[in-house]
Amino acid sequence: MIAETAPAQPIPPAQRATTPLVVAIGACTRQRPKMLERLLASFEQLEIPDGVTPVFVIVENDTEATSHMVIDQFRDRLPGVVHFALETVPGIPMARNRGLDEAASLNADAMLYVDDDETVDPQWLTALVTAWRTSSAELIGGPVRLTPPEEDLTGPQNTVYQGMVKRFAGKENRAAEKAAAGQAERVTVVTNNWLCDMRLYHVLGLRFDEALQFTGGSDTRFFRAAREASVEIGWAPDAIVYETVPPARLTLPYQFSRGRDQSATSFGQKMAEGKWGDAVISILIFVPLKALALVLIVLSLPVTRSQGLVALFRQSGWIVGRLSRLFGRQSGLYKKITGS
Repeated sequence: MIAETAPAQPIPPAQRATTPLVVAIGACTRQRPKMLERLLASFEQLEIPDGVTPVFVIVENDTEATSHMVIDQFRDRLPGVVHFALETVPGIPMARNRGLDEAASLNADAMLYVDDDETVDPQWLTALVTAWRTSSAELIGGPVRLTPPEEDLTGPQNTVYQGMVKRFAGKENRAAEKAAAGQAERVTVVTNNWLCDMRLYHVLGLRFDEALQFTGGSDTRFFRAAREASVEIGWAPDAIVYETVPPARLTLPYQFSRGRDQSATSFGQKMAEGKWGDAVISILIFVPLKALALVLIVLSLPVTRSQGLVALFRQSGWIVGRLSRLFGRQSGLYKKITGS
């Protein structure tokens, strides 16, 4: 059992390769037992790097604990201690902060996060820890790919799925190109595949913004705060995570609403941070450019097909999100649970 002692002192980058490490592997969950079970089953298959002691931190964000039966199945099967915490204040940033607090109480040197609707590749932990040990990076991300659907999809659902696969692949390729060019700081690192050196918590005092209780975007704001504090950003191209997309999300209206809410949240953050120049540029320059891009997307649909359709609805949502947030609309992206 890992002792709950005083916080560990940050390990200098040059010593990470030789110093024994405690890493907290975290996931926040709420009323999705089947997905949580799949995630834990993938944790069971993890390769554990030499000199690394993992502790699995599961934070349930609900009024009462309901996932014990799932978690208890894996307590003796996972390659490390299972640590459970119940966070009763609703909201993703609240749950994420609780995970950071638990990792600190467990004397962890790094906190890793994935989502409860994901599974991890057996080499995922090794790839992230290797990227951390062999660089000065303190906030590191990796690719997310879609898993094949477990059930038969309708024609429209399959069209959206294929478009999303291409969209995810494009994001992964662009991130790899930026990292290879020495521009990893241009890749936004979020908690669907995330390693954070606990120095950011202990020394810099970084936390997830709980004002973004249901809107989403607290991990993006964390990333921006880290970058503004001159934290080195890293990218681990071989640290693969796989996301399961519920059929309810495989619709064009959902893709529109997702793009709208993410855009509204991002724009709201710029205004909240007093970045009025960025906000003005976003409305006066990027909205017209995005509108022009919509025309090009429509014209290219005979060639791009599924990818173009998803891009059309996401981009339309982006424009509506920017304009609606300008008039006070806020996202409620995470008030509704999808998946099981």
